[in-house]
Amino acid sequence: YKYYNASRDAIVEIHTERTLRHFPIVPDFNDLARNAVRVSLSGRQVPTLCPEDALIALCIHGAKDFWARLMWIVDIAEMVRAHPQLDWDSVWRRADRLRAPRMVQLGVRLAQLLPGTSEIHKIVLRQDSEAESLARETGQRVLGEGSEMGDARMRFRFRRRCVPGFVA
Repeated sequence: YKYYNASRDAIVEIHTERTLRHFPIVPDFNDLARNAVRVSLSGRQVPTLCPEDALIALCIHGAKDFWARLMWIVDIAEMVRAHPQLDWDSVWRRADRLRAPRMVQLGVRLAQLLPGTSEIHKIVLRQDSEAESLARETGQRVLGEGSEMGDARMRFRFRRRCVPGFVA
């Protein structure tokens, strides 16, 4: 559910278990809780995803919605910038367990297309020609022509291409 507050120009999205249908594999919530970190929110310490899990979740979210908003790509770039000590081995292991490495690759590759993201170019990405192709196509659509994703068939094909092993 998405809520928008015009006076604050803020969006809050509430996700439910139905959101998990876009994860190739349902995440292990106990694992997420074990890796959680605490942040201060309105004077209270609240648990949230560790940066590695948050990055993966952001990439899955972007792929789920076809990277339709530039801010989702900027979120990836900012996550990397704000957490220079990200444990990339852990990111790739966790992404592999969720069958989401291509979604993460796509998110990082899209962030590399933004100006001023030299630190993101230092990230060692796996060779994945499909991720590269998706990044080119998505970057052109989102950063270039700004067109819509297309019909239901195109959206289905995009989502299948984001998960290795599915036939598009």
